[in-house]
Amino acid sequence: MFVTTTDLGMNGAVKPIYQLRLETISTPSIVSSRQTTTPDKFAALQYMNSSRQSSNQSFDREAIRQIINIALAQQSDLGSELSDAQLLEIAQELNISPDSIELAKSQWLERQKLAQKHQQFELYRRSKLQARFGQYAIVNACSILLNLLTGFGIPWSLYVLISWGMVRGVDAWQVWFQHQGYAYNRAFQKWERQHTMPITFEN
Repeated sequence: MFVTTTDLGMNGAVKPIYQLRLETISTPSIVSSRQTTTPDKFAALQYMNSSRQSSNQSFDREAIRQIINIALAQQSDLGSELSDAQLLEIAQELNISPDSIELAKSQWLERQKLAQKHQQFELYRRSKLQARFGQYAIVNACSILLNLLTGFGIPWSLYVLISWGMVRGVDAWQVWFQHQGYAYNRAFQKWERQHTMPITFEN
């Protein structure tokens, strides 16, 4: 609204006409600038603040490993396997030297070989346990039958069944539940020596 001469202000003072015109022009711009702060812009400001805060975060080695694994799992264009060139490229982006990558790769291969040996050792122990239980069942069945044919006055076959069964129970516990410790490592080393010892034939 414009006036021709003067108008009264908030405190009763007289305002000149040029000041009123400036107020009428600047007031809608202030309102419009306040109205431009929409929810979308507010969310954008929150995202910028959160991104600034996240840029200041630090991660330990385990967190870095998990984050990289998640990122690699989400990269569908990489496929299920990576080549040496791709591995070196990722290492270069992480500021990891090629020598460190080669050393880590050799260590990983050694661990894979050791894990395969442990799997073979577990299969060997289970097959050996099955053979022992087969012998146990056959021998005790023959013992009970022989004890029945001789009158079963003294149940000696039951003593054999119970005592030998306790031994086989210990063997089963070691195979199914003991996967570490001194006894396990000793048995594994013994098996490894037997299966990795070179066989020589003398003429």
